[in-house]
Amino acid sequence: MKILDSRQKEIMQLCKQIALSIKPNTFLSKVKNLFYKEENYNGVYMHGSVGGGKTMLMKMFYEEVSVPKEIIHFQKFMQVLHIKLHLLQARSAHRVVQELAADIASKAQVVCMDEFEIRDITDAMIIMRLFRYLAKCGVFIFLTTNTMLDNLYKDGLQRESFLPFIKMIKRKFQILYLDTNKDYRYDSLVNVKNRILYPIGDKTH
Repeated sequence: MKILDSRQKEIMQLCKQIALSIKPNTFLSKVKNLFYKEENYNGVYMHGSVGGGKTMLMKMFYEEVSVPKEIIHFQKFMQVLHIKLHLLQARSAHRVVQELAADIASKAQVVCMDEFEIRDITDAMIIMRLFRYLAKCGVFIFLTTNTMLDNLYKDGLQRESFLPFIKMIKRKFQILYLDTNKDYRYDSLVNVKNRILYPIGDKTH
């Protein structure tokens, strides 16, 4: 196991606590949520610099979770999402995103998405609606990203339409900032021989 720095250890312990607090969704708990809106977090938004250990910490969280779960790279998730959306639209033009959220919730109570990012307004609107319905279905979402929340989809087309999503994340997700200056990806290169680093520069040196 890699040696963690103090900030990583702090976040790791917090993630373990969050994972242990997630209990299986039951019929009774779903009925209770309809009438009593508890102020529990619906997810985690972990951001920080590239190579800081976000993926590693998310995997540690994932291993601690004891309910049905899924872990996936965000771009892969979006590819599958668009395929499913196309199939659902071919069958029914109504409640497409709701049906998709229900399908995801039927298979996983916790969904971990690595390297979350928003690139275009179409994905922005889909994700905004999907996350809302997933929350209603009791799905806990764990996101890792290189982007500070306020900079998500920054300067994007029609970004004002996406701002309610950012407000929702601030309100319903626990925001974790992995503020470490070390790039842990280089650790795996220490014992590699016959390396070629290109182009020559201060960083490759």
